Amino acid sequence: MKSANILVYEDIIFHPKLTRHVRDTLNEMGVHFTYVGSAVGEFKKKLLYEAPPGGWDLIIAANEAKSPGGMVKGEYF
Repeated sequence: MKSANILVYEDIIFHPKLTRHVRDTLNEMGVHFTYVGSAVGEFKKKLLYEAPPGGWDLIIAANEAKSPGGMVKGEYF
């Protein structure tokens, strides 16, 4: 797991009172990951054009805090 290619989108970056549970948990686990925060454009760019060789092993889209239904939808995948 420590060598897995993990991409993380977490839409609470502009909500300073909320805890970034996904980022904090992965840090505590000691795994390497690419964190794009709430930048949906950067998330899509990483998905489509900047995946590591062999692709992503795990993609986490923690789509919780912004608009109803969230910013990340099916067209990202």
